[in-house]
Amino acid sequence: MDELLPVLVARLHGVDEAIEVVSGSLAGAVKLLPVDPEPADQGLHLLELHARGLTRPLILLAEPVGPAKAGLYPLRVRPLDDASAQQLRAFLVNEELRAFLGDDPIVTPAGGRHTTTPVPAESFPPGSLDDPLLGRVLGGNYEIQSPLASGAMGRVYRGHQRALEKPIAIKVLRRSFLADPSFAKRFHREALAASRLDHPNVLRVIDYGEEPDSILFIVMELLDGEELRSLMHRQRFSRGRLIDHGSQICAGLAAAHDKGIVHRDVKPENVVVCTSRDDDGQQVETLKVCDFGIAMEQEGHGPARARITGGDMLWGTPEYMSPEQVRGLIVDARADVYAVGVILYEMATRRLPFDEKSAVSTMIAHVQQRPAPPSRIDPSIDAELEAVIMRALEKDPAARFQSARELRAALLALDVVAPVEPTALEAEAASRARMHQEAETVQAFAALNDVAEARAEAVALDPDATLGALDATLDPGEFVREVTILVGAAGALARRGDAEGATAIAARFCAIAAEPSERASIAKTGLGLLGDEVIQTIVRHLVTGEPRQRDVARQVLGAAGERGARVLVASRGEQDVERLARVRFVDTLREIGTRATPA
Repeated sequence: MDELLPVLVARLHGVDEAIEVVSGSLAGAVKLLPVDPEPADQGLHLLELHARGLTRPLILLAEPVGPAKAGLYPLRVRPLDDASAQQLRAFLVNEELRAFLGDDPIVTPAGGRHTTTPVPAESFPPGSLDDPLLGRVLGGNYEIQSPLASGAMGRVYRGHQRALEKPIAIKVLRRSFLADPSFAKRFHREALAASRLDHPNVLRVIDYGEEPDSILFIVMELLDGEELRSLMHRQRFSRGRLIDHGSQICAGLAAAHDKGIVHRDVKPENVVVCTSRDDDGQQVETLKVCDFGIAMEQEGHGPARARITGGDMLWGTPEYMSPEQVRGLIVDARADVYAVGVILYEMATRRLPFDEKSAVSTMIAHVQQRPAPPSRIDPSIDAELEAVIMRALEKDPAARFQSARELRAALLALDVVAPVEPTALEAEAASRARMHQEAETVQAFAALNDVAEARAEAVALDPDATLGALDATLDPGEFVREVTILVGAAGALARRGDAEGATAIAARFCAIAAEPSERASIAKTGLGLLGDEVIQTIVRHLVTGEPRQRDVARQVLGAAGERGARVLVASRGEQDVERLARVRFVDTLREIGTRATPA
């Protein structure tokens, strides 16, 4: 067959682009590719894919389906035959797993890949070597069966607990985290804290451990449900369902708070709604609070400090962060109460209380602004429910419900009696506290703004030297301050039209966010704080920059997730985008993945 078909050669930038084409071939998709020579006709061709990182070209069948567009040819791609399709699937699994585990590939004589750490062969069933973890038995009891999902910390598999003959979920941590000597110790401490939470409204951690080849894993109950966020996108919540869901979330958090654990990242994505039948055969929904990955266990059940502009970490998601988290003050269980208030507001109105153009603006709004009463958005919301939501969203922790259990009681009492409104004295005290907080926050951001302008000048003159200083900043508090300044500097550079400087800052955040260190979380939050004007500048860089610069811009937009997708989609229709960057546009959206769906 090879001798009968003309050959096309496509030279790609890297393995990631080859993965996109191979994935498309398994679905018979059309891909726009730079090929040489020009296709001879509209019939079948052999397509050789070459890319940096591939030890040999990948071979596909390709059929031209239209004229070239900006030097790119639309080709419908597919495997040569069934055997070729099987090899291509193995290629995808190994590349994805290698990237997931953070391992360098070792090329075997057969062209396959395996992890760098040898694993006893008897721990794998026959035929499972496409993914070295499939079929692996961890801790002598937990068999990995199939992948379920991937996240920032690791991959989650469906598994089987042999001793009790029951399905489970197993999270395997990324190998890259093992480079941090303190990570294993921290992992065991946090897993131990989570395993102590045994409550119907909290995802149960069953076990955790470390294998001789340094694989860290957590064993959890297997949930059959849907994220609350997904339901909120599709459905409007009745008053009764809102009360039920809110009270269940509070019940799970109260159990954690009783153990001295503050979640600090309560949001709809971290709540799973499971549907089952009760004893009477009626359908019931059970909510599970998940992902205590950034939870802080308080020493002696005392308060914990969560710093934004100084200290050891940036915690939380801007839209759900309490004012004290934004300002880097002491946090306790009342920070989670505030986050539940945001969720209640969102379920009632289908809007966030604060949804500004940038993460920084949203965070400042949590400190300075009072949210619009829910009834102003939806007049059907009654005064009693509104009072509970607004009290949960008080800026001053002392004016809020003092515990998740107290908020739960107020929700459950809505159908009985109206909740007690804060007294006039409490309201006056809360007002004074708000004014004081607003003044402090304005002063802090104004001071940082002057420094950010100067840092923008330095980045514009010598980005490598200026950003290299960030790499050398090891003190967590100083690193937080530097990231905050660079966020402002990126905005200043974007306003000047300096796309290279703004992109360089975002790219440095991306690089540090991939480190196996505590600084990674801070850098990741820095990415989230970049304003839309910076993302827009990076989109222009993706369109008009040099090839190396385009790769950096695409990486940054992928890390920006939904915001990157939203700005990218908004750029459609611009002449340069339509003429130069259709392939880059599509590939970047695909790199962002499901997070691009809302856009």
